[in-house]
Amino acid sequence: MTAMQVVEQHLIRKSDPRFGAIDAAAFASKNLYNQATYQMRQAFIHEGKYLSSTEIFHRVMNPGIQCRGLEQGSLCFRPET
Repeated sequence: MTAMQVVEQHLIRKSDPRFGAIDAAAFASKNLYNQATYQMRQAFIHEGKYLSSTEIFHRVMNPGIQCRGLEQGSLCFRPET
């Protein structure tokens, strides 16, 4: 048996005063999703590990900072170059 999924679609014209804010939020959301996916893929390929949601958040929001031990108290640091 196949479950039915209820969906909605809202069409907002470019002339609508809310269009600019919604368009900017959608663009930012797309970029955030792509960055999180990229971080997950790179960690899996180069480090052989699957990132938790918390670690993805820290990598995306703080690109130069690496965090260890996020399950119980975090240790975050900026790697020396």
